[in-house]
Amino acid sequence: MTPVLEVDTAAIDPVVEESATLVYHAALLSGVGARSIEAARMAVRSERAAGSSPAADGRTCIDGGGLHIFGLLANGARHLRVISRSGRAHGGALRWTRSYYHPDGGTETWLTETYLGEQPAGWSRARDVSARLGQSDAFQRAHRILGPHGHIYSVDWARGQSPATAWVGWQLDRTMTPDQALAQLDYADAWPRVSSFWTALLGATPDPRRGGPWSVRLAFGGSPRLRVGSTNWLRHPEGEGKRRRLVSLVERYGGDRRFAESLYKLIESAVPPERRRPVGRAVEFEISPTHDDSAEFFLCAS
Repeated sequence: MTPVLEVDTAAIDPVVEESATLVYHAALLSGVGARSIEAARMAVRSERAAGSSPAADGRTCIDGGGLHIFGLLANGARHLRVISRSGRAHGGALRWTRSYYHPDGGTETWLTETYLGEQPAGWSRARDVSARLGQSDAFQRAHRILGPHGHIYSVDWARGQSPATAWVGWQLDRTMTPDQALAQLDYADAWPRVSSFWTALLGATPDPRRGGPWSVRLAFGGSPRLRVGSTNWLRHPEGEGKRRRLVSLVERYGGDRRFAESLYKLIESAVPPERRRPVGRAVEFEISPTHDDSAEFFLCAS
């Protein structure tokens, strides 16, 4: 591939150049124009901070040891959503930066920590972030419900956004199914919609007792929102059928069908032929009493 940035390519790991180029092309496809260079430069800085190697310390089943994950919303206008490793693992925590670039010039930045198994750092971060938002009681209630049946695996907080918002995610163990979690969190009527979505995505009705691991993420601050997630999509082999089902869901929920298909194919083309891995890694279905249902698909070339 042709280098995107004016940098000394002899001084950096080849992985930096290749994945920054992918970020650049994804940004162009997303319609952010000249800001595509900004997105690629941010990718380079993130890779250097993370160690510039897909073998960097710590990995999850979603990123597979890679340094960039792309998000694709099932609704709304096209824009670039890229999640980049922004530091080495420390105390069982992996640090990420979520950058959302919109064609109108707006940019959202979120800071994320994911945790390698059950870590005290997850509880501490979630407690501190929720306290800063005045959401301690809401967090404690959620943790009393979900904590005994899983562990905190992620915390996300917005940088410079008003109103301030944070997300806390719990990975459920086998003692609680996602439909049970929804019922205890006062979203019992949402499971049929969640199940319908996953049936369309996977081509088969999901069994909430299996087909996981399942996760639940809750927003604290701002409007109430909940996401049910799983990596069960990861286990489905790549091919036209998998991509076609994703594209159909994007169309169903009001998103940009052509963008969804083009972004998927772009990332698919960047997967090294010597180590074929699934592009579609994880999915989260979002529910809120204040807006329509949606979903986010997480795609990765590493």
